[in-house]
Amino acid sequence: MEAGKWLPNPRYRALYARVTGTREAELFGPDEPALDSAHSPARPVPGDVADAVTTVELARRLRLSDVDTATLETLAAVTGSLCTQYAYRRPDELRAEAQRWFVYVVELLGKRVGLYEHRELLVTAGWLALLIGCVEYDSGLAVAAESTRLSALQLGAGHSEITAWALEMAAWFAHTLREPDQTVSYAEAGQDAARSAGVAVQLVAHEARALARMGKVNGVHEALERGHTLLSRMPRPSNPRHPFVVDPDKFDFYAVDAYRVVGVNDRAAAHATEVLRTGRGPGGEDLAPMRMAEARIILAAVAARGRP
Repeated sequence: MEAGKWLPNPRYRALYARVTGTREAELFGPDEPALDSAHSPARPVPGDVADAVTTVELARRLRLSDVDTATLETLAAVTGSLCTQYAYRRPDELRAEAQRWFVYVVELLGKRVGLYEHRELLVTAGWLALLIGCVEYDSGLAVAAESTRLSALQLGAGHSEITAWALEMAAWFAHTLREPDQTVSYAEAGQDAARSAGVAVQLVAHEARALARMGKVNGVHEALERGHTLLSRMPRPSNPRHPFVVDPDKFDFYAVDAYRVVGVNDRAAAHATEVLRTGRGPGGEDLAPMRMAEARIILAAVAARGRP
């Protein structure tokens, strides 16, 4: 600028003059200096400079946020706690509280938030939607559950785990409706989205159980082997009661069901025995009573099948 190569956009000249403690006319003169053709190709026009300053300012505004890190951490902790309560809390109470937090997150999204905060709020909303959808389906609200699941899928776009769990829910819904073809389709799509996340194990289990109901014994063997391989690469979860954390002990239960359906009795019995072994607490109590009861029933059924 001092060499006369360019002048700032007129809207910024007063600011330059104020900073330098002089008048605009003294600093810049009445007109822009004429430039020879040799310099003109490299000369940014005033509009370019203004655009560059505007871009920097907009980028700065995008980083500004009314939501701080502490708020994001609190929301993540609350969401994790609500998910853990899924195992024992009354469904109507859990749904109502999760919906209240969901509304709060939506309100925060309506405020001034930076790109990072916006993304984290969408992720939290996605997990809450998944939880609400599960509770709704358990409560017999199938239509509401499907709508909530689709909302979670949209909120979690770009988040592989949320996308995979939304597809896992679809596979679960299809399985309970006795639609094995749909179950396999959703399970395969979920595995593609899951990448290396633990949800892939749950999706493989759904696939195996659906294949069993289609009478595809080899497919059941292949899927369950694939699931065991995935499990072997994963550490044990610190909170297996969380519905969106895969409990490795539950995979044997799924294997029991699949092998029972296709009549592979020896493997069904072996996995049922493993369910009973891992499902007892320190005092010998059943940690998962329904799972343990079904394992005992299957052992009885297998024993009955083996009688002449």
